[in-house]
Amino acid sequence: AVYHFAMIVIVVFYGLIDGPALKRRIFDLSPLPDEEEELIVRKFKDVGAAILFGSGSAAVLQGTLGGIAMWIAGIPSPLFWGSVLAIFAFLPLVGTNLVVVPATAYLFFSQRWGAALAFFLFCNLQGLLIDNLLTPRLVGGRMQMHSLVIFLSLIGGISTFGMGGLLYGPLVAAFLLTVLDLYERVYRQRLFAAP
Repeated sequence: AVYHFAMIVIVVFYGLIDGPALKRRIFDLSPLPDEEEELIVRKFKDVGAAILFGSGSAAVLQGTLGGIAMWIAGIPSPLFWGSVLAIFAFLPLVGTNLVVVPATAYLFFSQRWGAALAFFLFCNLQGLLIDNLLTPRLVGGRMQMHSLVIFLSLIGGISTFGMGGLLYGPLVAAFLLTVLDLYERVYRQRLFAAP
């Protein structure tokens, strides 16, 4: 994690310093016209913003609902643990369970079995619904892509790239759809119009 964080900081640093020159160089090497290259870059920016908004909103909602459930169940420091839950909600599959399972164990060993069961079921159900229904809609609505495409790109990205797949999967899908759109609008007519 420290290695990957350091790599991200270095890439972002040099991307901010040399980004425009690198973009211009890539545009010069690309065979596409500049307006089509700008369309692809704009689509990547839209996808990044949509993923940040969609995943961030879903994580905040999961943390808020989890914090309220902790407060109702009587777990100490629900505001703190709800915030931790929101941070871990970004991790696929086991993210929120890194907080929910110990909290459930705390309730269980405090001999509050009903509260432990209700808390565990509520947190996992709301996490399942938010991750599989709300997040693809939030991300897909801002990206103007179908929810099924977003869902499959998230699942495929996570299975292929791990945690980075949350970003890479939708980026690959957006790139593919943008290239297909360019082909349909511009290049298909040119290919079939040629003798």
